[in-house]
Amino acid sequence: MFYLGAACHLVQDVTIPQHANVRLLDNHRSFENWIIRMHRRFHKFKVYKGGIYLNSIGKYIELNSREAIRTHEKYSHIENDHARFYKITSVVLVLAQKTTAGVMVKFYYDVQKLKAILLFKTFPR
Repeated sequence: MFYLGAACHLVQDVTIPQHANVRLLDNHRSFENWIIRMHRRFHKFKVYKGGIYLNSIGKYIELNSREAIRTHEKYSHIENDHARFYKITSVVLVLAQKTTAGVMVKFYYDVQKLKAILLFKTFPR
């Protein structure tokens, strides 16, 4: 379970533009604090369907980091922090939830495959 948590954390972390850009001092803390304060207020940030399902953790990290950087660049011209953070969060928080769902489903199916392999190996030949 530790590794599932670590994988989810990595996949989620790279949706933060400052993490994907490796520029942690570029308004990083204020953006994360804004998300913590606001994520429950806006229905637009909640995901109920449409998970993203890929075949490797690396692909999730690539997708999320690429989209985080693209989204940051798209809205970086907005001077008002609240407005800029809202626009960025409406993309990256949704992406984080959808890809986390995919990671969890991948984990479930990978465990099922391992169980089948172990079961097969225990049958006498």
